Amino acid sequence: MRSLRGLQVQSSGGRLERAGPHDKEPGSLVTRTTVSQKTFEIRHQNANWEIVLELSDDPAVGAWVEIGEKPLSERKSGKNRVRKLQIRFSLDHPFTAAFAGANAQQLEPQLRIAAALALAEIVARESGVNQAGTIRRNVNDILRNALSKI
Repeated sequence: MRSLRGLQVQSSGGRLERAGPHDKEPGSLVTRTTVSQKTFEIRHQNANWEIVLELSDDPAVGAWVEIGEKPLSERKSGKNRVRKLQIRFSLDHPFTAAFAGANAQQLEPQLRIAAALALAEIVARESGVNQAGTIRRNVNDILRNALSKI
């Protein structure tokens, strides 16, 4: 177990499935090294959510944030249903490296924005929005190619 300035580090071999380029049938995400895991528990639109972010330092993870196509599971917490959303966040992404580096306090706002983006995509998709992943894919591209170089 290593540490990343305030983050506990563990290894995980979990698998996610990628949302396809146009929200078509996805392929599986390749298993990547997970440096750490961060969990947010929130309530949004009358639903309880557990958002699990896999933090990866694998240079092969190209996107700033990836969502599994089948990222949701459910569990009971007392009488309440909790929906679980699993996403992957790239610590090696140029935007993350430029504006957070390995500092956990500087990384926290990016993790929260990534979690919000992922949850918004899932809620939009469930509301019937076609190609809900388009915004996330464009954000990934803009952060890599334009905003990481400012």
